Amino acid sequence: GRMEPDEKEIVQVIGADGKVIIPSLTYVDIGGLGENSNKSFWTNIQNSKSYVSFDLSISSYEGEKLTNYLTDYDVDLRKIVYEQINKKSVLDFEGSYGKKKFLEDLKNEFNSFLDQKDLDPIVFGIYYKVFAITTRN
Repeated sequence: GRMEPDEKEIVQVIGADGKVIIPSLTYVDIGGLGENSNKSFWTNIQNSKSYVSFDLSISSYEGEKLTNYLTDYDVDLRKIVYEQINKKSVLDFEGSYGKKKFLEDLKNEFNSFLDQKDLDPIVFGIYYKVFAITTRN
């Protein structure tokens, strides 16, 4: 037989007025909170004279958990980002498709990492706050 995916039931929260409360997304920068958090990524792109720099913001419907996870696993998640960059070429970052594909790959890798830790995969989306590719002469 066909295996059904293990999906969680969507629970609707009803407010005092009888209307469904739609959860709002929370956005958190990677690195957690506070002035000492390191949010930016800068690194060379393999086999090129270019480097990429960007800041990421991550969204979730479970903001408190997301903030805790991003703080507790900051080193692991940053390592995932650098591993994903190392799989890319300059061409992979050109155009909107390549940039979006990179974010989608990151989201999947983050959720997979959290799942392996027996934590709920809670990353809804990842977004660039800043993005630049610089080529040295």
